[in-house]
Amino acid sequence: MWGYSGGGPYAVACAAALPDRVTRVAVAAGMGEIGEWASREDFEKTDRMMLKLSQTRPMLARTVMAISGRWARLSPKSAAKSFAKELSPSDQAVLAAYDPGEFMAMFTNAVLRGARGVVDDYRALGQSWGVDPGSISAPVKIFQGESDTMVPLRHAEELARRIPGSELSTWLGEGHLGTVTHVDEILEWLSQPLPSST
Repeated sequence: MWGYSGGGPYAVACAAALPDRVTRVAVAAGMGEIGEWASREDFEKTDRMMLKLSQTRPMLARTVMAISGRWARLSPKSAAKSFAKELSPSDQAVLAAYDPGEFMAMFTNAVLRGARGVVDDYRALGQSWGVDPGSISAPVKIFQGESDTMVPLRHAEELARRIPGSELSTWLGEGHLGTVTHVDEILEWLSQPLPSST
């Protein structure tokens, strides 16, 4: 399994709950468990707002997300420029290398059929994971940009501390989008043969 950003907690939960099915786990820039070793205040403005609204005013959260998605589809260049304000310089460089429409599709595709799913994700991410990372038996490698302004390095360090035998790999000077430039590295690790059981 490979979980990126808000997908990190899902990968961790699957590895803890399905040990007979999950054989290797990569977590890249994964969000920490809010209420345990993370808090809403750790994140950038947009994520802080959506984490709160998803819990307290979900209908408003869906409206905000739907409007944002429509704006990003109609004016991807403006949306990308606004998004870049919450990024580190290294992430801004990654963003600049892509056509704004292609890059923003990562967001706009998530709200093509409405914003309910995205808001449900925010609500889930704002709660306890309901699993013990310490119970994971599969090999785990955590990848994290040291200059990530969206998910702090501390989240990765804490996750690595809580998963026995896990490995933390940091990217010097890179941010939340370091995953984009290190896809081959992550896939290479995930595709390694499993240790022999004999």
